[in-house]
Amino acid sequence: MEAVNLKTPPSSMRKLRACLICSLIKTEEQFYQEGCDNCATAFDGVDGGTTPNFSGMISMMDPDSSWVARYKRLQKLVPGCYAVDVQKD
Repeated sequence: MEAVNLKTPPSSMRKLRACLICSLIKTEEQFYQEGCDNCATAFDGVDGGTTPNFSGMISMMDPDSSWVARYKRLQKLVPGCYAVDVQKD
């Protein structure tokens, strides 16, 4: 069995933000330090590339076998927490 990269989940439940492109959820601090794990080339900084306005959270650990990943089209993204719906300000 392949090891899963667990660095992506939010380190806290405060100041959560979702990427506007892929819906990955991290803390504000994690986005400042690491950027988006999926959208590194298109990432426009925390203020321009993320939003605190999202609803719902999906945790995906194994993109290849997850029905949620297939349903939300997240199979090619890194394991982590994703917003169900992102409101673009």
